[in-house]
Amino acid sequence: MLPLAFFIGKVYNIMAQFCINIPDDKLNEVLTAMGAQYRYQETVANPDFDTELPEDPDTNPSTITNPENLAQFVNRMTRQWILENVKAHNTKQAAAAAKQAALDAVNIDITDPQLP
Repeated sequence: MLPLAFFIGKVYNIMAQFCINIPDDKLNEVLTAMGAQYRYQETVANPDFDTELPEDPDTNPSTITNPENLAQFVNRMTRQWILENVKAHNTKQAAAAAKQAALDAVNIDITDPQLP
C-alpha cells in the first residue's frame, strides 16, 4: 500500500483557490461589465473556415459562436489580471533589487586623503 504522500501532487492537482462572492442579483451585471471591459465577442472567426469554398452559414461559416461562454471568459480575464499584477510586482521588486545590487557594487573613492 502506498503512503498518502505519494498521491498528493501526483494523482491529484492540488492548488489554492481564490474566490469572490457575487450576489446572485448582481452576477449578470458583473459578467456583462467585465465582458464589455475586456471585449468579449459572442461570435469569433471560424478556425475551420475554408477560404477556397464559398461562405455558407451551415457548411462553411466564416464566424462561429464563441466556444468560450461569457462566464468562462470573465474567469480567464480575472486570472490573467491577477497574473499580470503578480508579474508587475515581481518585476518591480527584481528591478529594485538589481538597482541596489548595482549601487552596492560601485566602489569609488574620490576623496583626497591629504585634504582635511
